[in-house]
Amino acid sequence: MTEVYQDTSPSSLTSDGLVPWKAQEGPQLKAIQHGSPRKEFEFVDELFYGGAVGGGKSDFLLGDFGQDLNKPWAPHCRGILFRKTYGELEELISRSQEIYPLWFPGCVWHSADKVWTWPNGATLKMRYLESSSDWMRYWGHQYTWIGWDELPNWPDLVAYEKIKARLRSAHVVPNKRIRATGNPGGVGHHAVKKHFRIDEYPLGGVAFEEGGMTRMFVRSRLSDNKLLTKNDPNYINRLRGLSRDLVRALVDGDWDVVAGAFFDNFSSERHICDAFTVPKHWVRIRAGDWGSASPFAVLWAAVVSGNRLIAMQKKR
Repeated sequence: MTEVYQDTSPSSLTSDGLVPWKAQEGPQLKAIQHGSPRKEFEFVDELFYGGAVGGGKSDFLLGDFGQDLNKPWAPHCRGILFRKTYGELEELISRSQEIYPLWFPGCVWHSADKVWTWPNGATLKMRYLESSSDWMRYWGHQYTWIGWDELPNWPDLVAYEKIKARLRSAHVVPNKRIRATGNPGGVGHHAVKKHFRIDEYPLGGVAFEEGGMTRMFVRSRLSDNKLLTKNDPNYINRLRGLSRDLVRALVDGDWDVVAGAFFDNFSSERHICDAFTVPKHWVRIRAGDWGSASPFAVLWAAVVSGNRLIAMQKKR
């Protein structure tokens, strides 16, 4: 029995001495640690791991559920993992078939029912949920782990919020949680961005409480997936052949990208600074625009040395 890393450890090595799976150092590992009940890690109820393509998001979901399966409460683990359509589930199912049998000898994939079962009684269902009203299929169900792959593909978070009420168990499971992934863009881009306060915490890693649960956004970039960039070093070059907006979204995991926007150079990292007290001698400017319809804007600015605009912030 070989422990390779804390709560993400496989139960054993394979017969050829290889580790079946473990979280990669960086955002993927940190995101999984936020699902651990161990006191040295900050547990978060809802976590969205999102950003670039190839950031290890699918592996994160499978690994996050897997970290509980060697724990004393494993027999009571009931997981469900959603995608918008069944066709989109195929890649996730295929990846799970590569990981789980080596990590957990004895687990079985039931293709007809689309469910993994473990000898200790744990289960993980793979399901599609095409419309917002489909959540009613799961009324009365109980799950200790709920996953959403590519959450921004849903136009709203109606189903996400409704199924949140299914996160419960009659047994003692100390770290019941919801985990989701996704790329910038998609019809639900703004809903996800608002729910996880990505505007407020663009770099991620900050937990906050809302609605009685803690939430966190963890940002992933393509460069965080060392295995992919090592095994397919030209992948990033192929992506850089796309439009500038898509490169920012899919390579850098930039959630400020709005395709077709007039101002397309905004970057949270470059254009947002930490809050500070503006010195009294700086010239201050306030400007308002009522807009042509109901939208409006109020801008606050300060000038240093009389000639340089250094801060422009919307009032929060």
